[in-house]
Amino acid sequence: MKKELKELNAKYFQGIPKRIEDAQNVLDATQKLLASDPLNLKLIEGEKVCLASLEKLSTIEENIWLQKFRANWIQLGDSNTKFFHAYTKERKGQNHIKYLISADGNKIQNHHQIKEEVRDFYLQLMGSAATSLPMVDQKCSPARTYISKSSSRPSLFRYHNT
Repeated sequence: MKKELKELNAKYFQGIPKRIEDAQNVLDATQKLLASDPLNLKLIEGEKVCLASLEKLSTIEENIWLQKFRANWIQLGDSNTKFFHAYTKERKGQNHIKYLISADGNKIQNHHQIKEEVRDFYLQLMGSAATSLPMVDQKCSPARTYISKSSSRPSLFRYHNT
């Protein structure tokens, strides 16, 4: 069984970063050709295929990293150690918004008021035909900035973890 799993891994999951790079290069080339001939149906379909391939490979790479993280977590942290407790405390702090600075400049610390401010912000956006959106304040979390694929959307408020 172990041999078969290794063969499966080698066939489908080795060299993912290189395969992603190759897929990105093919997509770039296809898009350059498409820029010069935007009505070419074969190029349009080729771009769709390239995008799907790149998306699939990126998802595989992300899942590989998640599995590696989980394996390290099992080995290093999930045994009621100081490391485990320090890590969970740090994650809780990172995943919590302690306060917001509202659009009118007021500091909001109450959890219920933070929810209301976010809700009101989105309600104001809904149904509006605004030609521009409010600018994101670049002073978010001055001590730390965490960006990942899942959190790469722009933040709407200044928030602080400290």
